[in-house]
Amino acid sequence: MDEMDPVDEEDMLHDPKSHGHRKTRFPWRGIMNVLVLVSIILALLCLFVFYPVLTFYRNEARNARIDGNIRINATGQSPVLFQMPDLIDPTTPDFAKTRVG
Repeated sequence: MDEMDPVDEEDMLHDPKSHGHRKTRFPWRGIMNVLVLVSIILALLCLFVFYPVLTFYRNEARNARIDGNIRINATGQSPVLFQMPDLIDPTTPDFAKTRVG
């Protein structure tokens, strides 16, 4: 391209007379990069450190009640299905629950 030719209006990226980006005194792009990295690190710390600690202390009272109850397993589930009938009717007398001979 000859410098004496008129500037192509469609090709603004390759203007030989342009002087590039404007210089500023403060590096805004670098500051934004650092802020984004810090926010990502804080988000990961909250996800993998703060949230599990918060969940542990929030569920501490529930876990204490579960520990002393032998009818509830460690996940908080009750092994007895209250809607299902028992194999032996509760009104059955004790002598009929054993077998002789």
